[in-house]
Amino acid sequence: KGGQNWISRDKNKFKFPGGGTQFIHGANEYLDHIAKMIPEITFGRHIRVALDVGCGVASFGAYLLQRNVVTLSVAPKDVHENQIQFALERGVPAMVAAFATRRLLYPSQAFDLIHCSRCRINWTRDDGILLLEVNRMLRAGGYFVWAAQPVYKHEEVLEEQWEGI
Repeated sequence: KGGQNWISRDKNKFKFPGGGTQFIHGANEYLDHIAKMIPEITFGRHIRVALDVGCGVASFGAYLLQRNVVTLSVAPKDVHENQIQFALERGVPAMVAAFATRRLLYPSQAFDLIHCSRCRINWTRDDGILLLEVNRMLRAGGYFVWAAQPVYKHEEVLEEQWEGI
């Protein structure tokens, strides 16, 4: 995506500066900000396995790997296949998957952290079934980090649901 600082090309190599729409100041600064907000999160100690939903080129997962956190980066089934290919080629576990109303394909208590930054998922649809799935997949003491304005914030009913959570 042009102008979003996800990928740059230097001769015959691609570089991933860690910016883009999710991390304006870079992924490392974003991770530092999360750690300041939740000091007990301790990446690499308490948080060792993460799921990144709506991952783009998986900068979040790549930077977490530097902090000893293995991250599975998941992109929705639409136009993200090329981005997933970049993620895989840079060594970040990644896949394309759909978030449906059924049980998701990940095991229970598999992740210490589930991250969603601008992932455009309506977490409250169908009485919050996806939030229940997040809860099922998180280990005890795990974290669900959801960053960004609700994409459906102009829909009054959904905004009321979020305020009630």
